[in-house]
Amino acid sequence: MVSGAIPIISDVIWIKMKPLPPNSYDEWLLMPESDQDHLKFQVWDAYERDRVDIPYTALARLIASTERTVVEGAVGTYHCGEYLLHVHVPKSEIDLCPRPLAQRFEGFRVYWMYHPASDYGTNWDFELKEVLLDVLGNQLFLNAKRRDYRLSVEVLDSAGTPLVVSCAGPYDNGFVFNLADLHPDLDTTHRLMPTKSGEWQHEYTVYRVLR
Repeated sequence: MVSGAIPIISDVIWIKMKPLPPNSYDEWLLMPESDQDHLKFQVWDAYERDRVDIPYTALARLIASTERTVVEGAVGTYHCGEYLLHVHVPKSEIDLCPRPLAQRFEGFRVYWMYHPASDYGTNWDFELKEVLLDVLGNQLFLNAKRRDYRLSVEVLDSAGTPLVVSCAGPYDNGFVFNLADLHPDLDTTHRLMPTKSGEWQHEYTVYRVLR
């Protein structure tokens, strides 16, 4: 376990895609539901994250268009290998949402649920600016803010290039996030826990192969 007092909150994932249809999101939207379902169940492998950019785009468009207060969104995988759109809202709004899996949005079923962090009021609010995180020699810069259940995170590499950020969320009294493809021996899961002194303790796991 490697740890240090570093204030950070994020969930980062690099997406590696196979050259599978469709050619664009516009093409996806023009497909009949039967063709969309054929791709989802017969062509894509959701467990390998094939064309996960398509459901992520749908998720972003759903969050942008809904009247609900979205705490967090994620792309999940159902037991049969089906991509689902997971949308978390405050507990006070869950009764205003469709039943789980009853709604289909731009080709994907939606699972609405309430976010457990909403049980604890608004004391979870924070703001972090230009935070430096060093993970096995990889330097990242993070800006993050949480207000009224809404969490926004921006992550830049050492050259200032934005990285893909998704699914940042609470973990115990802190936060959990993923950083993919930084090092072959590095687990993708990172945990951030607040200390009594007001700092954040960063924890992650490094695997070593025994020969």
